[in-house]
Amino acid sequence: MNHSIDMKVQILAIGFLAILAVASAAPNLCPPQDGLEAVMVANPWDCSSYYACSAGQAILRPCPEGLEFNEELQVCDWPNSANCVSRCTL
Repeated sequence: MNHSIDMKVQILAIGFLAILAVASAAPNLCPPQDGLEAVMVANPWDCSSYYACSAGQAILRPCPEGLEFNEELQVCDWPNSANCVSRCTL
């Protein structure tokens, strides 16, 4: 029984660390204060999402399925119009 509890604690700890790693990996692309207009920034790793800025924090937002973020127009758009190129970093 004790082994089962230890395993659950380890799984929870790994899950927590994974969430923490993903949250800290979000780039700080936002201005420190909100302006008059909303700031939306392309996700450099995934064309099908973008970051919405709020109080200096980047909040990951998905585009509807089949669309990609068009940084020039600040909207989710058809892939052939979005001109998005995702980058992969190692």
